[in-house]
Amino acid sequence: MKHFFVAFFVIMSFVMSRIFTFCQSQQPGPTEGEPIPTIKPVAIEETSEDGQGNTDASTNLPTITDPAMYNTEDVSNERKVFVAKALEYLGTPYKYASTNASGMDCSGLVYRSALDALDIKLPRSTKTLAEHCTRLLSSQEPQVGDLLFFNTTGSGISHVGIYLGEKKFIHAASSGPRIGVIISSMTETYYKNCFLFYASFLK
Repeated sequence: MKHFFVAFFVIMSFVMSRIFTFCQSQQPGPTEGEPIPTIKPVAIEETSEDGQGNTDASTNLPTITDPAMYNTEDVSNERKVFVAKALEYLGTPYKYASTNASGMDCSGLVYRSALDALDIKLPRSTKTLAEHCTRLLSSQEPQVGDLLFFNTTGSGISHVGIYLGEKKFIHAASSGPRIGVIISSMTETYYKNCFLFYASFLK
């Protein structure tokens, strides 16, 4: 009886090994000379929420090292310097009524960038800043370094940003999925809906 179980175990081991070898041979593999395929990472498209529950793709937003948005012949040097200084504050936390690198609000970003880059002391609040600037006509195209004013509260001028070109602008956001000094696009639904006008304090 003992010999029977030993023989049975040996036979079953042989049969299982043959079955395993057969299954392995049936799986597809790379042909000779063909490289073994690798898994490529999936590129995730960045999005930004507009504050009203809608999400828009933020395509090719410029960065600090991207000169294409302001480095053109028809942009004055003071506009380039002003925008370059504002971009240095990208990522700065939002802080109401503050104008320094530890935190700033929307008008604080404009104030600090103009003061540091051009030694120009602008009005500190968004409303007085709008009154100080020259509004662009609806037929005029904005230039790099112009300001954008928004009604984000429903009660008039309440937010300001700095135009970078290509419908992009830098500003200090106080709410939403991204807070602090960020770059946004005028193609985003929220900003299109609350936009008021362009204005400038530069020539």
